[in-house]
This record gives sequence, C-alpha cells and structure tokens, in this order.
Amino acid sequence: MFGDINLSKGGPGNSPKGGDHQAGAGGWPTFKYFNKKTGFSGSHYATDDKKTQLPMCDETGPNCSGHDDCKGQSGLMQSYIEEKAKTSLCSSKPPFKGCAPADKEKMKDVLKKYAKKKVESMDAKLDKLYGAEKSKNYVRFPEEDKIWIRQQIEIIEMVKEAKIEKEAKDL
Repeated sequence: MFGDINLSKGGPGNSPKGGDHQAGAGGWPTFKYFNKKTGFSGSHYATDDKKTQLPMCDETGPNCSGHDDCKGQSGLMQSYIEEKAKTSLCSSKPPFKGCAPADKEKMKDVLKKYAKKKVESMDAKLDKLYGAEKSKNYVRFPEEDKIWIRQQIEIIEMVKEAKIEKEAKDL
C-alpha cells in the first residue's frame, strides 16, 4: 500500500494500534512499509534501510545518479520497493522491459546459452537453481541474488518449454 499523507493537516501521527510513526525522522520524504513481520508499527526506510549518507530526497530521487551506492540508478526508490515487495519491475521475458542495460545483457546471455542446450542440461541447471531457493541459507542471500536466481529460472523454463514444443512439432 502506498499513500501520500499531508502531515501538516494532521495526518496519522500514531499507528492504529498505538505507537508513533515518527514521520520525518531521518529526513523527508518519509517511507515506511508494513507487513506481518513489521506489524502495525512498520519499518522506516531512514532508520532500517538507508544505503547512503545522502539526504533522503537525494538518495531516493534523481540526484542519487552517479553516487557509488546508487549503482548508476536514478535513485534507490525502485530498488527499495522491489526489495521489500520481493518482486522486480524487470521482466525476464524478451525484450526484458523495465531492466537496466546490464541486466538485459545478463538475461540475453542466459537466453542465448540455453537456447543451444539440450533439455537435460536445462533440467540440471534448474535443479541447481531450485535447490538454491530451497536451501537454508537462501534467506541470507542478498535480494539482488534472489531476484537473479528467479529470473534465470523463468528464462530457462521459457526456453525449455519452447524447445519441447518445437521437438513435439518436429515429430
């Protein structure tokens, strides 16, 4: 859920179950997310997830571009949303809409590599990737690694399905 609350007009200072939302703590804008783990109190971007020493408005906005921690992005807002929502706006299907150029190249490489492989080889790689997702250490993986594993699975599954369909038609 996303909201734009004008606190100068007496927006929510407390959570529904009590507790201060600390709007403005750590700088403006204030970002919080809520889930089962955080409960009604939520988690503050500024205190729990801030990546740089830049002001909040710069870190999450276009002024972050070029800063080492921003990884060439035009702000960290999108990566923050993707991390907390456990999703990606980068499509793992060609033409890889929403992906950074470097990510597009990585996915194109996986696509090209597995288009040349046999189904058995794809199954072996998929077993490794699914195994990584099920491992006890998976929760410790950086979020970008989890997303990369998921993207590889989706690409290889897509190539495998197309190859199986083609082989069936050729019979």
